Amino acid sequence: MIKIAITKGRIEKQVCKLLAEAGFDMDPIFNKNRELLIETKDGISMIFGKPNDVVTFLEHGIVDIGFVGKDTLDDVDFEDYYELLDLEIGKCYFAVAAYPEYRNKVFNRRKKIASKYTNVAKKYFASKQEDVEIIKLEGSVELGPVTGISDAIVDLVETGSTLKANGLEVIEKVSDISTRMIVNKVAFKFKKDESTYFGMVSGLILLPQCIICTKRVCECFCPLVRSSPDSITEGGRKSVEKSDNEGCCLERYSSVISGRSGRNRKTALE
Repeated sequence: MIKIAITKGRIEKQVCKLLAEAGFDMDPIFNKNRELLIETKDGISMIFGKPNDVVTFLEHGIVDIGFVGKDTLDDVDFEDYYELLDLEIGKCYFAVAAYPEYRNKVFNRRKKIASKYTNVAKKYFASKQEDVEIIKLEGSVELGPVTGISDAIVDLVETGSTLKANGLEVIEKVSDISTRMIVNKVAFKFKKDESTYFGMVSGLILLPQCIICTKRVCECFCPLVRSSPDSITEGGRKSVEKSDNEGCCLERYSSVISGRSGRNRKTALE
């Protein structure tokens, strides 16, 4: 049994759609009412919660796999996980936003920055060697500049319509955000060879871009995937010999991931 935690709402719908496209039985999920824990005939147990709770469940070993936004991962202190995939859904970005005059304003005091994501804001301004005051707001962060409690905000931006409606604009882009697949390190060590576990990872790799090889659709199959013939032939995908597998995201999935946490992925790959 593979245990999964998924962020409720849009991420839940998009991830379950991807899993269905990868061949997993998602009917119990699509037809659920208010259930928060559901088991499928594929040997998957799913729970649905808020973003921070998904990370907490993974941290305490309650679940093996989590689907959560990069915004949450960037703002929490938990680092003991492997980040396997960028699902390329729920795309948006962190940005510093303010009234237009902020760009040229000379501050004779510490800037005041409002944000729900205080750790992200602190790290960003620290990287710019700016000493700012961070003010935590949980609701409509745009109210920071509007009410005068802050000079600017750090928040997620998708279309920018809310900013525009309140006279604000993007001053600086901080980082890109999308939904990530993360795994508990212990679960990965002991369950990575289970058919359901690996089938989920390999199935999703074949749909969106894989962080490990940066390809949108993997054009080769490592021996692990070829052990599941259906994943090779379904959809007319091309299978290749082992000698052609150099650099395949799935081939590197088992070897590269060792010693790689969610926060030092790039370093480990380089």
